[in-house]
Amino acid sequence: MKRLHEVFVLSVLGLLLFASQGSGQSGLVPYTPTSPWNTPIPANPFVSPKSSGYISGLTGSFGSDPTQYSFPVYKVDSATPLRTVSISGSFKTWGCNTCQATVQSGGTVRVPIPSGAQAAAGTDGQIILWNASTGDEWEFWQLTSTYTATNGYHYNTKWSAVPASPGPRGAGIPYLAGLVRPWEIALGHIDHALALTYQNTATTYTFPATKTDGPCTSSTCMPEGSRLQLDPTLDVTTLGLSASGVIIAKALQKYGMIIVDTGGHPKVYFEYDGTAHWNGAITASTVSGIPLDRFRVLDPAHPMGSSGGTAPVVSLSPTSFVFGNQTVGTTSAAQFSTLTNSGSATLTISSVTVSGDFALAGLGACGTSLATGTRCTISVNFKPTATGTRTGTVTVTDTATGSPQKISLTGSGVSSGTSTPVASLSPTSLAFGNQTVGTTSAAKVVTLSNTGSAALSITSIAVAGTNVGDFTQTHTCLSSLAAGARCTISVTFKPAATGTRSARVSVTDNASGSPQAVVLSGSGVSSSTTGPAVSLSPTSLAFGNQTVGTTSAVKYATLTNTGHATLTFSGSFAISGDFHFTGLGTCGSSVAAGASCLVNVKFTPTATGIRTGTVTLNDNAPNTPQRISLSGSGVSTSTTGPAVSLSPSSLSFGNQAVRTTSAVHFVTLTNTGHATLTFSGSFLISGDFAFGGLGTCGSSVAAGASCTVSVKFTPTATGTRTGAVTLNDNAPNTPQKITLSGAGT
Repeated sequence: MKRLHEVFVLSVLGLLLFASQGSGQSGLVPYTPTSPWNTPIPANPFVSPKSSGYISGLTGSFGSDPTQYSFPVYKVDSATPLRTVSISGSFKTWGCNTCQATVQSGGTVRVPIPSGAQAAAGTDGQIILWNASTGDEWEFWQLTSTYTATNGYHYNTKWSAVPASPGPRGAGIPYLAGLVRPWEIALGHIDHALALTYQNTATTYTFPATKTDGPCTSSTCMPEGSRLQLDPTLDVTTLGLSASGVIIAKALQKYGMIIVDTGGHPKVYFEYDGTAHWNGAITASTVSGIPLDRFRVLDPAHPMGSSGGTAPVVSLSPTSFVFGNQTVGTTSAAQFSTLTNSGSATLTISSVTVSGDFALAGLGACGTSLATGTRCTISVNFKPTATGTRTGTVTVTDTATGSPQKISLTGSGVSSGTSTPVASLSPTSLAFGNQTVGTTSAAKVVTLSNTGSAALSITSIAVAGTNVGDFTQTHTCLSSLAAGARCTISVTFKPAATGTRSARVSVTDNASGSPQAVVLSGSGVSSSTTGPAVSLSPTSLAFGNQTVGTTSAVKYATLTNTGHATLTFSGSFAISGDFHFTGLGTCGSSVAAGASCLVNVKFTPTATGIRTGTVTLNDNAPNTPQRISLSGSGVSTSTTGPAVSLSPSSLSFGNQAVRTTSAVHFVTLTNTGHATLTFSGSFLISGDFAFGGLGTCGSSVAAGASCTVSVKFTPTATGTRTGAVTLNDNAPNTPQKITLSGAGT
């Protein structure tokens, strides 16, 4: 709970700082989005061939002291009083980003300085004055209380932070560049590179530096302007850092740090405590736990944004199949998952194996390799050998990080002893994502299977629900479907208006739970030929149980620009809760029309119980921001107790006609602990929901075993209906809850 407490304290601190004049403009990152300071490091960047030697010279304690040799930041505007500053050295003024500075030797300048503003204590006496609306940035060195200064500078934060002629600091870089400010820590992310000083700077410099004050001629000394990146595969949550330390470490992975000056030891810069009022959120040791030997130096011969490494990056979608009921000894329809290589090298596939009562259906196209930017299909079917819940796994062993990739499989075997039809729809929902109004999507297919032992009589197959006219179905089903047979239903989406559109395919038959339903959803987007549009698949990531303090496997969401113009992101992606980005995602600052990228997330619970969070993506699409909901459960580190995993942890029944009963939906409960799970009392269910009578959970579940909870929905009125299944047991996070939802029509 300590880290959560720190985040809370920092959030409160941020709110206080937002109202503080001394803290300057909150929420605004200076300089252009294309500035080297604001450009994220690409996946697999070019690394300097001298990197290991340079890092060997990066010695000493890694510091972050905001109380000395740092910079106060003051907000100024047109109403701020102008004061006369006497210059003993020089004052440089830039009229444009590519201009040589106009240099004034000595004399006076008139500059906006708020009442009570003070330069930093110490011999350097620096100060930053910033008018965010105009971009004007004034900086002084050795400013006194009587308004005398040795040197001064006038630049503009609407430019690149790379002056045409040298500016302040040893590397000729403005003071504000790379400075970490309180509102960034309070928000939980830093969207720029950090400024670094260290003792062994070279007598040479490289972009974005414009000069050097380095004294070192050794081959292990880095030129000023060098960019260092913290190993992006390092799990920074395991370093024992404070909440603010983790935020800083993640920025060092995404943006890195740039050498700007010569100092006594490695140090990154933070706004001076006199205006930041850090209140202990940043101290001299905040970054001391970040290992210097896990940095690498990027090759200055290659511009930022270019990738030099070669590595495959793999995603599976979906990562789980639920087959529902299937008569013992009969084979289900196939379900499909897409394996995508979004990396920069060919993926080598060693094997694709499947366990349990499941088998590869032979309809996939994955071979022994997968070229960059391509995808293949894995198909699986289900043939239960016994009644009850059956589970298995598809395992893909390959050369990508995170191998093996896995698809979880579940289904239920039902008896063939009774002569009744059993209707099974796969999948039970179709999400069409964004579709331009008035245009027709590609078809999506649902398989209707009769897994029973008698013919299924089909009375009707029709689209019903709120936006019935936006969806069209065709099918290959006749009036009767023999036992063990299947047919297909194809659905297309043609939105009549913008916004969320929903309906259902309703199959009326003589099987239990009739009518069967497939929930349909999609979003109509503007018919403009110029706008971007976003589709996320999936829109939620469920991590299940994870031992507190340990990190889960990576889960992926695919973002696709289904519009007609480039999608651009405003600021960095935000993530909340006990979740964090893995550094393996492929989403940069933009996504071309028709292209896709990956958002990758891990889960490190800080406490037991249900943990939730959200990925938030701000962009230029009409329905911004995009959100991916995150959930997982922290479980005890005890090696002896039971632990519960629910998959899924919620059931959505979609639209259902009032006073009719839906098909049965299933949740698999797994005891992932090391002792028997026992239930205290009966299971409880609320709302317009009832147990389906097909569940297999009794009074206990052995360690490593699973059972199913089955639920059906009979709405008593129109509109949204909600409920929950509550399970009381001897696991640490009892009671377990399954949220239930549906709509009566």
